[in-house]
Amino acid sequence: EHRLKSVEDATEELNLLVGELLRYVRIETNGPEIHLVEIELLPLLQGLVDKTELLHPGKRFEICNALKHNHLTVRADRSSLERAFGNLLNNAGQQAETKILIDAEQSADRVEIIIDDDGPGIAEADRERVFDPFVRLSQSGTGTGLGLAIVRRIATLHGGRVYAAGNALGGCRMQLSLQQHEFEKGVRDQ
Repeated sequence: EHRLKSVEDATEELNLLVGELLRYVRIETNGPEIHLVEIELLPLLQGLVDKTELLHPGKRFEICNALKHNHLTVRADRSSLERAFGNLLNNAGQQAETKILIDAEQSADRVEIIIDDDGPGIAEADRERVFDPFVRLSQSGTGTGLGLAIVRRIATLHGGRVYAAGNALGGCRMQLSLQQHEFEKGVRDQ
C-alpha cells in the first residue's frame, strides 16, 4: 500500500511537471493567442483568492483597500492573467506563515498588483533568478520551477513586468506591473 501510494504521488508530480512544461513551451514558441478585453481586477482577484484559500487552510488572504475602493481595470487576456495571478497567489500561499496581502498602486499609465506574504522571503541575490525556468529555491513542495517563468512571459506579452522584493512583513513581495493602454507589438486586439 505504501509503495502504491508513492507511485501514485510520483505519477501526479510528473503529470504536473509535464503540464507546466507544455504550457511554458507553448508560450515561448508560438505565444498564446491573446484576446484583449477590459478586466476589472477586484472580481478577478477575489475569485482567485477564494480558490487559492481552499488550497492553503489556516492562511489568511486579504485584499487591501486600493483594490476594494478603486475601480481598477486593465486591458488584457483573461485566461493569461488568471494564470499569472493564480501562480503568484499559490506561491504566496505556499510560502506564507499565516498572512498574504493583495494590494494595488495606480499611476497614469500602469497598474501594479502587489502580493505580500509573511514567509521567509527571497534572498536579494535570488530575486531575479527565481523567474528563470526550472529554478526552485526550495526543494520542498511540489513546484516545477516553471510557474514564475510563465508569469514573467505573460507579463512581457502584456507590455508589463514582474519582480520580487522584500516587504514590511519580512517575507516576499511579488509585484506585477501592467500597462493600461499600450501592449507589446503582435498582441491581437479583439
